[in-house]
Amino acid sequence: MLEHEAALGITHRRLPRVNTADHAPTGRATCRACKNLIDKGAWRIGLMFYEDGRWGGSGYIHASCAAEYLETTAIQPRLRYFSPSLTEDDLREMGL
Repeated sequence: MLEHEAALGITHRRLPRVNTADHAPTGRATCRACKNLIDKGAWRIGLMFYEDGRWGGSGYIHASCAAEYLETTAIQPRLRYFSPSLTEDDLREMGL
């Protein structure tokens, strides 16, 4: 399983940035993919970068922009790992 996820991360350069999935608590964040605001209550995917020896938050994308931004739809295992409370209904609602 880990080898498969590592290979996906190498093939899709943005995939390792995936961190969490949740509902936007405000309507202030801008999607890194489409550059539009993420509406309050909308599903969003948090992104992280590893730079200078540490992890840092790097913004969010709409769940609906994930396939285009990440260049893959194989993100469910990562979301389940970082957001263990996600249900099948949540993933369906996000369109994943």
